[in-house]
Amino acid sequence: SSSALVLWQLSVHQNAAHPADLTVTPRVGHIFPGEFNRAEELIQIGEQAMQEALAELCPLLALFISSAKT
Repeated sequence: SSSALVLWQLSVHQNAAHPADLTVTPRVGHIFPGEFNRAEELIQIGEQAMQEALAELCPLLALFISSAKT
């Protein structure tokens, strides 16, 4: 519907105006959306991607916490 398109466009605009400080992108392009039988593999891939991103995430969290205290 047109309202869904408007909401999607608003979401895209808001995300462009406020980009994420950190984006975690697991490499799952080889798995099709309907392959529910591969859920465990997807979870493992996501966990690995997050582990790799922790080195970037921890300093961001520390900065956020310190700015929230002031």
